[in-house]
Amino acid sequence: MARTIDLRKSPTPELPKNRQPFVRPVVVPPKHQDVTAQLAVPSAPNYLSWTTLPYEQTWTTGQVTIFTAGIGALAALVWYLQRDLVFTALLLVVAVSLIFLSRRKHKPLAVKLTTHSITVDDAEYKLRDIKSFWIDYTSTGIKELSLETNRWYLTYLKIPLADQDPLAVRDSLILQVPEQEHQISLIEAVARLVKF
Repeated sequence: MARTIDLRKSPTPELPKNRQPFVRPVVVPPKHQDVTAQLAVPSAPNYLSWTTLPYEQTWTTGQVTIFTAGIGALAALVWYLQRDLVFTALLLVVAVSLIFLSRRKHKPLAVKLTTHSITVDDAEYKLRDIKSFWIDYTSTGIKELSLETNRWYLTYLKIPLADQDPLAVRDSLILQVPEQEHQISLIEAVARLVKF
């Protein structure tokens, strides 16, 4: 048997005495200035910042002294055997430079990465001027950001990451700069090998 549906108006049930009917609140739109002021203040910071040293010096003063004394002895040997003034002077300049570099105190660098640029102390590099980036993160303790720039005098810029999370840095850069592996130079490979 077919079921019949009664479509006649049924009486509206009465609300209980303690319950009020639902009234949709009226939303008054804020003024245009207030909306822009709210949008200008982000809920979370849109930049990363950290402090790091230019490089981590792993040699002790005694090791540097022994190494420079070895270079000085080699310079004396070259002068004694061959009387080559140019090579002897070059070795002595290297030894003296190593002594001064090992005694120099490095001030920490303040690094700030935003959506448009990366700032290292007072130098600002726009992300649109950076060709590619690579984060070198190895189990041996190397953790640095490598940037390939458009500048002829500074092709690669190496920034140590210190305590900064490499994944957060990568997430900030990946949408604006291509990620491409950067090969290290022979000098960098030797410096990493001897940990200087």
